[in-house]
Amino acid sequence: MKNVYTVFLAICGSLLTLGPLNSCAQCLCSGGVTPNMVIYEDTLLNTNAPSSTISFPKFNPSIGTLSCISFLDTISGVTTTNAWNLASTAESYSFLLIVDNSITGPGISVDQTFTKIYGPDSLQANGSPGDSITYGPDSLFKNIPDSTNTANSAPYLGSTGTVSYTYTLGGGLNSIGGGGLNYGDQIITNYWGNFKLIYYWCNASVLATEISDFTAARNSGSVLVSWQAPNEEPGIRYDIEYSTDGSHFLVSGTEFSDSTAGGQPAFYQYNFPIPSAQLGKIYFRLKRTAADGKTVIYSEVKSVNLSNSPGMASLHTYPNPVVSYAVVEFDQVMNGNFELDLVSTTGQIIQHEPVTISGSNQIRMNLNSKPASGIYYLHVLDKGNNLQYITKIIIE
Repeated sequence: MKNVYTVFLAICGSLLTLGPLNSCAQCLCSGGVTPNMVIYEDTLLNTNAPSSTISFPKFNPSIGTLSCISFLDTISGVTTTNAWNLASTAESYSFLLIVDNSITGPGISVDQTFTKIYGPDSLQANGSPGDSITYGPDSLFKNIPDSTNTANSAPYLGSTGTVSYTYTLGGGLNSIGGGGLNYGDQIITNYWGNFKLIYYWCNASVLATEISDFTAARNSGSVLVSWQAPNEEPGIRYDIEYSTDGSHFLVSGTEFSDSTAGGQPAFYQYNFPIPSAQLGKIYFRLKRTAADGKTVIYSEVKSVNLSNSPGMASLHTYPNPVVSYAVVEFDQVMNGNFELDLVSTTGQIIQHEPVTISGSNQIRMNLNSKPASGIYYLHVLDKGNNLQYITKIIIE
């Protein structure tokens, strides 16, 4: 199978020819806003394997809020069928060929059945010339389209990794209209196709002027959510929202700005208690409501992986592409000595920097001498826990 990933960012209306038209209406964002789309494509080359895997990248929740998912496929298949008479006498056979196509993935299932009738044909006694016959190759299905949707977004969320679908081929040859059951058969079906996964997502407006340094990091039995307001205003309400699927959010707590705030910097912290036995990722965002009670904007989404043991964190790097500096952000509060290495794709260390972290989840690396534009790797060594993290960055 050949993976061909092509990514587009667009609104629904500009790509109507690609998918089910009702998906846009079903996935409208708050206020009736048309969602954005990310489209991934996977091409399955000609094969006769009983099953194949189709894979797509997951949706990075830091981009926005995933509303729903559409899966589209267009498949073709050519079948060659061999049948032979096992009876000791000549028999006349008619056959019904059934080919079942099944595609299954998280929250999505597509089933298609194709049939063809052969005969009647006379087959001589077993062991005699003319005791077998070959049908085809026949184009049993050609560029057959199908599509289906799901709102189950949890399996599709992640800053890395893939989500997979399984294409399975089944069916058989049945004797109809005489001839009995004394026959053998061999069915060979070659198939190929094109598959698209469409993510419909809504903007989670980053509070570029109203809020900064929004982070969420595991800290013992809680998650420390923190943010700053560079120019705070009185009467501001912050709702700390959390989600276990990255799509449906609940309010965990609320913070209010000081009634005397007036253009001064403000720093906020909130401890989210981790539910007992909770594993997997928890997603966090802020809902900021102005003093008028009407102006509402949301922060970006941050995630914390509770399945990681203490000291073994997940991280991401921003901004990416990098211009003059890069921030490494862990999903746990970290302490200890670290080493950062900026490494080229050929393995050359471009910049080395030792860092000590105390009760923080961020490391900032300023580019001392800006290297040539291109792809680089940032190696982060946690010396105390002997753990190494590697992330890819692009330098403009």
